[in-house]
Amino acid sequence: MKIRKICLIVLLILPVACQEADNEKNHLNQINILTSKFEQLLQNSIAAANYEGMQIPNISLLDGGLLSKKIDQPTLIFRFSESNCQECVEQTALSIKTLFANNETHVIILADFAQNRKLQIYLNKLGLSKFKYYQIEQGRQDWAIDNISAPFLFITDNSLKMDNILLPHYSFPELTEGYLTIIADRLLKRGY
Repeated sequence: MKIRKICLIVLLILPVACQEADNEKNHLNQINILTSKFEQLLQNSIAAANYEGMQIPNISLLDGGLLSKKIDQPTLIFRFSESNCQECVEQTALSIKTLFANNETHVIILADFAQNRKLQIYLNKLGLSKFKYYQIEQGRQDWAIDNISAPFLFITDNSLKMDNILLPHYSFPELTEGYLTIIADRLLKRGY
């Protein structure tokens, strides 16, 4: 199953990478750059596949609650920190804001920022302030996947198992948008 997901990602990205290279004057340089980005995306996909189905820790949130008490239905979790790739976070936020515009209850944002006020300002800037968001202790790495140091998305329910993990990559926003379109359809129309 993990290998099929990785192969699907490779098949989705390869045509985009080739098309991008065709439009540039310096083909060899562009191919090297795209190969590097593609390798990073592939490494992220393999890493994400390793965490598929893992139990997430029932972490304490800075508001005093537990994560398990915040999840009462299949939910998309968007996890990022202040130090993650901001372009990745911004591209992902745009898709979430669009696809879940009237269904905010299906999304939870988990973030670690130095100050809660900074997080609130950032979420306002991204247009995500109407979504449920929770601050976790900055630098806390209760999840092994946090060691990747990149934003990530996944689905979970009250079982707290990670499903359909994606690490967005700024070079391939169409992959993130496609992922979120499928997830929105599953969560909103089919009840997951």
